[in-house]
Amino acid sequence: MYFSRPFANPDGLIEAKSEPCSLTLGGYDANRFVSHNFSFELNPVHQPEAWLNSISVASGSPNGKPQNWSSNPLELLSPLDGVYVIIDSSTPFLWLPKSTCESFAQALGLTYNESLALYTFDGNASTPDDLQSWNLNFTFSLSDTSTPTQIVNITLPYAAFDLQLSYPYIPNTTYATGNKNYFPLRQAANDTQYTLGRAFLQEAYIITDYDRNNFSVYQALHPANPGNTSIVDILKPGASSPQAAPSGSLSTPIIVGIAIGSAALLILLALIIFFIHRHRRRRNQQHAIILEPKPALSPFAPASATLSPETLKCSPSSALTSVAPVSALSPVVFEADSRPRTPTAEISADAAHELFELPAPHNWPEELDGRSIHSRRGEQEKFPAGAHGGWAGDGDGENSSGAKYRPSMRLHKGG
Repeated sequence: MYFSRPFANPDGLIEAKSEPCSLTLGGYDANRFVSHNFSFELNPVHQPEAWLNSISVASGSPNGKPQNWSSNPLELLSPLDGVYVIIDSSTPFLWLPKSTCESFAQALGLTYNESLALYTFDGNASTPDDLQSWNLNFTFSLSDTSTPTQIVNITLPYAAFDLQLSYPYIPNTTYATGNKNYFPLRQAANDTQYTLGRAFLQEAYIITDYDRNNFSVYQALHPANPGNTSIVDILKPGASSPQAAPSGSLSTPIIVGIAIGSAALLILLALIIFFIHRHRRRRNQQHAIILEPKPALSPFAPASATLSPETLKCSPSSALTSVAPVSALSPVVFEADSRPRTPTAEISADAAHELFELPAPHNWPEELDGRSIHSRRGEQEKFPAGAHGGWAGDGDGENSSGAKYRPSMRLHKGG
């Protein structure tokens, strides 16, 4: 794992290096570090923790060392004062004991700012430029335990710590004004806060293997072409040794992932096409329902009667041919017909469709005719009982015009 630069200058680069941050899951990039065969154990909570054996700073300038140095290189943390530190990318600072922080301040001309809780160059604003001219390099020596058998040295240039603090972290300042140079060093309250943060990881590459409960720290390399990678798989314990994937080619897990993703995409497309086709087929069926002939709803239609679409368009009287009991009828269901309909036409009534009133039995009382009672009384006086059958007889009567008629009701003269 390699981090480009926390709180960078406007160019955002260390020594004009243009590598982006690097994070590889399930493996590592063999082109990004100086290899070795030494590893550290993770702590009980599975954090990368190492013994910080020593810290030293050296000047590579032809002019020698700064005047206030007692030696070159100069020890900032001796092996006698070593501490356990967590390597953590969630913080940008170096969280170290207060005595170690004071050693940094004396060697670099730093001033502790109480309000910011940071080490700055308030005493001498030109100090950062002077430190750049000394070509300083800081070396962090790490081991697995306090009694090391092997030590890993990680060297960082001064440019990794040459940072600027700006608004809104500085009180009483505005945007793009009041920038302040500082060193990413913080005083730890106790040994649980000792941490090497992102400032350290700018020049370190860390590989963590949780299956084997270990990790390794390497000196980071800065290839001219960051895209030229050599990814190596970290296999589970008991598996065959990892093989580096050639640069520009895909590893086996990537190929398998691409194949699985392509298959899932094809299945998804097939399902979408299937549902679209089924939706269209249902819609077409709803618009192409054919009218099936069903029995008539009329209680006078025969049970076996079948009505055609042309018959349904006629008047009800012309569609009835015979009488059938209601119990012989079956339920009628008509479906919508999407075919073109013929114009509606009426069928004239004929003898086959005429309806006659059934004759009543002879002994039923006859109906009165439509004449008024006064006309009947006049005829009674004109035709007394016994004449032409009369009102008291059975014969037909004759009205005033001479037309014969049959009385609707037999009238008997009282008395």
